[in-house]
Amino acid sequence: MRMIIWRARKMPAMDILTNSNDLFFSSHVATVDSDGRKVEEQMQETDIHWRSGDGKGSFNWRCIFDVQLPQHRRSPARLSIKGWDKDPMTFSSDLIGYTDINLNHALFKEGLHKWNALQRHEAEILAMDSSSLRNKIERLGEVSLGTAVDPDTGQLDVRKGKIAVPPDATADDMRKILRDFSEGDAGTIVRFPSSTLDGTDADADDADAHVGVLQSVAKKAKAARKATHKLVNDALRVGSDNTPRAWVPLHHPNTGDAVRGEVEISIELLPKSLAQRRQAGLGRDAPNAHPVLPEPEGRVQLSLLSPLATFKALLGNKLCEGWHCDWS
Repeated sequence: MRMIIWRARKMPAMDILTNSNDLFFSSHVATVDSDGRKVEEQMQETDIHWRSGDGKGSFNWRCIFDVQLPQHRRSPARLSIKGWDKDPMTFSSDLIGYTDINLNHALFKEGLHKWNALQRHEAEILAMDSSSLRNKIERLGEVSLGTAVDPDTGQLDVRKGKIAVPPDATADDMRKILRDFSEGDAGTIVRFPSSTLDGTDADADDADAHVGVLQSVAKKAKAARKATHKLVNDALRVGSDNTPRAWVPLHHPNTGDAVRGEVEISIELLPKSLAQRRQAGLGRDAPNAHPVLPEPEGRVQLSLLSPLATFKALLGNKLCEGWHCDWS
């Protein structure tokens, strides 16, 4: 399971003096072992956005967790994301807010369903003889052979044709043809969020698919169905890399229903076989792929070569204005 923590916004400042945070996030995945007896928790942290101001943070940080499906019925199957303010003087951290996501509802059930469907499809193909395989391929009908621009009209012409099965094709050859018509293990990928719901193509059915997940995320907010659909539409977007993302609200056990900032995330659940072919590094480490994560934006540059500018960045704009700092 791969999760990317992209950005944060509306984070309350824990350092009142500098009106900023030394912001980072930790993510915790709680599952159980195959016997259902022992709860296992995996934890990873982002790097730190030092002196993040205006309630914003930038990370572009990938977390990777190994999970085993199916999970036992007693499994918590929970992802917790916690936002922290780091205190570099005491080496402690103050919790700003957290959210819990039910992974069964968000990913696991659909992922297991897709994987089981792939296994049934593979078993069906393996059980067919040559005659049955050839008949099934012929029943698939027309397939696209590519596109070309019609020289007379200038319109895009979709060229189609029949699947050509060589007369001497073996059963294994035809099984490969059928496998090529399915997405294979790539078709078992499950993403959260699964669609953008950007207001142009959103409908009630799409929104309903996210209602349960977002209600578990914002479980203290008892919104009506219409309000929940608005929450879904407002929360989901797609990045420039075509990765669906969701803004998820954070809460604190001491502040009731109050929202304590939001974190933008995307999650992808994929089988181990595919993960080994589509390798991706932790954080922004190599191999930085699927997707490529750019360096964070808007971070202060701390350098011993510019001590005054570094000191100003550490103090923060609010304190510098009070002291009338004018350093470059």
